[in-house]
Amino acid sequence: MEKVLIIENGELKKYSGDDTHFVIPNGVTRIGEKAFFWCESLTSITIPDSVTHIGDSAFYLCESLKSINIPRGLMHIGKAVFLRCSSLKEMTIPSNITSIGMQAFSGCYSLESVTISRSVASIGCYAFCACSSLKTIKYIGTEEQWEKVDKGEDWKPENTQVICTGAYYGNSKSI
Repeated sequence: MEKVLIIENGELKKYSGDDTHFVIPNGVTRIGEKAFFWCESLTSITIPDSVTHIGDSAFYLCESLKSINIPRGLMHIGKAVFLRCSSLKEMTIPSNITSIGMQAFSGCYSLESVTISRSVASIGCYAFCACSSLKTIKYIGTEEQWEKVDKGEDWKPENTQVICTGAYYGNSKSI
């Protein structure tokens, strides 16, 4: 497959190719909607901290994707960003993220571990729906903080347990 990379005005609009690892160039500030749609061979992507926006469904159907970082400049994980990234095994939502969009990780069948920072104020509907391997979500905050997070309808699989770890990874409490 011929490699295609389109970047305009700081926005990565389209990528396709046979790379297994891709490093988004420094200076890119936005990843466009469906920019990596169905990139079957990608197993890892490195996103620079210059990225402040990731468009809806940006990595939709990247079924081989196992590793991706969340840049420090990003504040929101949008709608269906990682939808059906079925090889993704773990995800840490860092302290710069304030919201997780609808269906953000839906259909990530291999997702086993999610850690969510207490900075997250909302989790959209079906955000972790059909994540059949997801048994535990670690929340870096107290049970009281967790109760204040706005959670959409069916945001997680039915049998997934949430563990509140307090301010740090000590004093865990399951809810």
